[in-house]
Amino acid sequence: VRLLVVRNPVAGERDVLAMEVKLAHHKGAKAVSQRTHSLPYVTIFFFTEVDDPIFCPITHLVSLAIADGAVEAPSLTTVERVFEHKVWGPVVSTPLSWKQEILKTPIFRQDKKPADSSVLKSPA
Repeated sequence: VRLLVVRNPVAGERDVLAMEVKLAHHKGAKAVSQRTHSLPYVTIFFFTEVDDPIFCPITHLVSLAIADGAVEAPSLTTVERVFEHKVWGPVVSTPLSWKQEILKTPIFRQDKKPADSSVLKSPA
């Protein structure tokens, strides 16, 4: 999963977040790669922000990343700071990097809850 801040083409408006999700191991991928004897078949999905937060996969991913402390930049500690991040310089987009120790951690996993049912942060 790559998270990018993309420059808004409308001057003066907030830059937008985009997400790239690459799936390498999914139904149909093995059959295609065996037939062609090439590299594994990869499917890439692109997402941009949606006005209604409940339907926005980027909002969900950013929330999980902040809760896990997965973002490399020390200044991006809240969801608001991630959504307010700006693209600087002549580039069109700025990728947000993940911490190395979190790269192999599944995004969607069961939380570890203590016996008293209080909520804890997921282990990295």
